[in-house]
Amino acid sequence: MKKTLALILALAMSLSLAACGGKNTASADTNSGDSSSTADDGVKTITIGVASDLQSFDPANNDSAASECILHNIFSHLYTQTADGETIPDLAESYEILDNTTWQFKLKEGVTFSNGDKLTAEDVKFSLERPATDTGLRENQYFNVIAGVDVVDDTTLNIRTNDPYPALMSLVSKAGSEILPKSYVESCGGMDEFQKAPIGSGPYKFVSWSKDDSVVLEKNETYFDDANVRRDFDQIIYKVIPEESTRVSELLTGGIDIAENVSPNEWDRINGNDGTSVVFGDSTRDFMILCNTQSDSPISNVKVRQALEYAIDKQLICDTILSGSGHPTRTRCPAGVFGYDESLDNVQNYDPEKAKELLTEAGYPDGVTIKMTGITGRYVCDSDIEQAIVSMAAQVGINIDLELLEFSTWSEILSSNSWTDMAFVCYGVGFMDGAYPMNLYTEAADSGMNWNNPEYEALFAAAKTNMDLDSREQQFKECQQLVAEELPSIQLIQPSIALGVSDKVSYTPGVISAYYCDWLVDNTK
Repeated sequence: MKKTLALILALAMSLSLAACGGKNTASADTNSGDSSSTADDGVKTITIGVASDLQSFDPANNDSAASECILHNIFSHLYTQTADGETIPDLAESYEILDNTTWQFKLKEGVTFSNGDKLTAEDVKFSLERPATDTGLRENQYFNVIAGVDVVDDTTLNIRTNDPYPALMSLVSKAGSEILPKSYVESCGGMDEFQKAPIGSGPYKFVSWSKDDSVVLEKNETYFDDANVRRDFDQIIYKVIPEESTRVSELLTGGIDIAENVSPNEWDRINGNDGTSVVFGDSTRDFMILCNTQSDSPISNVKVRQALEYAIDKQLICDTILSGSGHPTRTRCPAGVFGYDESLDNVQNYDPEKAKELLTEAGYPDGVTIKMTGITGRYVCDSDIEQAIVSMAAQVGINIDLELLEFSTWSEILSSNSWTDMAFVCYGVGFMDGAYPMNLYTEAADSGMNWNNPEYEALFAAAKTNMDLDSREQQFKECQQLVAEELPSIQLIQPSIALGVSDKVSYTPGVISAYYCDWLVDNTK
């Protein structure tokens, strides 16, 4: 048996190709006697066709999985997670809980950034206090639990939290906790200039970024963990190909080695081609509809939101549009995440007659019209699913005015909360603790749903700081039940992922891990 081949695939389904355990590494199928491609100079390159471009090289100011899986190759974390969701050391060699709000970490000796600078506790302090204190950064909503980082010596630091925070180990292994070189950032004059030539301590290093075209990485020859991380490829190219049919064509003709976001109508074409196949994996993502509960439209009425959920046959969408993949869900917290409520998963509330009754009770016997901001070309079958929802809703008297947007425009609207009534999204889970997915419904998250439910806020706050795991798990389940009842968002489907892969890179899907990523593990024979 050859060693394990592993690819990190973002829930947005971009790929990260560096890690054994936490940072999985893609390897060639050496049965073929070949790598994905080897240049005349012997450089082994793998090329991945992705649907969208990198958002930013600033880990703390990112909310794009397409970015995070690239950054995961360039930077390191204190801890990381294995394909099985186990938290293991990355830059740190150990930790100790000193008291309910103080955690001490010991760093590995001799770690350097790719420019040769020594990595110390000062770099950790700089990297974690940025998202903890700067409210303008996208990751602040998660890292603001950190009160400060105290440097004890070059390899020892204490992280202090404002309140007890049992999920800290998940936090320091998630996207946004990447460790940056403090002195180099300062010598650049700040993050804007740093992003033009980013430096990290990860298994690969930055080479170039051609906006809307490609990102190129190469092996970091000073990487500290070669003993545990297998890196078969010298170079990784993320090639931006928004159009799915073009990505598949590139795969079939050998222009790329992996094509992300492959929809069912392309599966036969890929499997029927000599040298390519479709592989499947589970995902922590779920399709959902965000509802502005304070808008001037009927969607602000909870009975209208309930009617919309009853109007949607989620299982039919899975069976037809998704060709039997994925499953219905009513929870934002998927299996494998601490606090998961099994009673809300693999179920649906489909009852068109009940939907009509609820509309009448809400005062709309003749129906309603509601706007929805949608997306096309980013997630598998996204526009087809949205159109199906429009059709199903119309049958009960809910007329959805759907605006389909390409990813960058849609992303800007979501980030600025400039959508009006509803927004169709496909969100994942950044780390395997209920504090992450359920944070979406808090007032602090500023998600645009404007739910602001005092009961939920109190329950979530209690769960977030509860060091008793049994009662904490129950609190997260109660959070999910409140959301399922009042529906600030309507959960739809947890999709499977499908990729087109060259037979030179052969693997089978494994279990789910963090960083908005799905880990795909291959036992190459």
